[in-house]
Amino acid sequence: MNPALLCLGGNTVETSGNITRAISMLAQYGHIYANSGQYPSASGYLNEVVAFESAISAEALVAHAKRIELELGRLPHMKAQGIVPIDIDVVAYAGRVLRPQDYASAYFRTGLQKIAVSTDDLSKFFTNFAAIKI
Repeated sequence: MNPALLCLGGNTVETSGNITRAISMLAQYGHIYANSGQYPSASGYLNEVVAFESAISAEALVAHAKRIELELGRLPHMKAQGIVPIDIDVVAYAGRVLRPQDYASAYFRTGLQKIAVSTDDLSKFFTNFAAIKI
């Protein structure tokens, strides 16, 4: 199983429910190890960071995440209009940072810290992330 860090978010009234539904949908592709719970960011988004384990490739996980976004009502033109009912980003996978800007962002680090505080032992899960350099 490969560890992954996902960041989910959005900025509409549907976002909270969409995040919950998306996490349930993602569970068919792996195991939810821990999550931060939903929290607001300074930009007006509602976010949640998820520590996830999966046997599928990073590319397959990203593809499933984008399909889930579509199923939950996100259309390609919406982000340009500032409307984001759900956003699912695979930020890191198997020790590689796939989205360096997200990984370094305050909104992602806030969620990551919430996971670390609320979970007794993430050391096994995060072993593969110890060497990440951004």
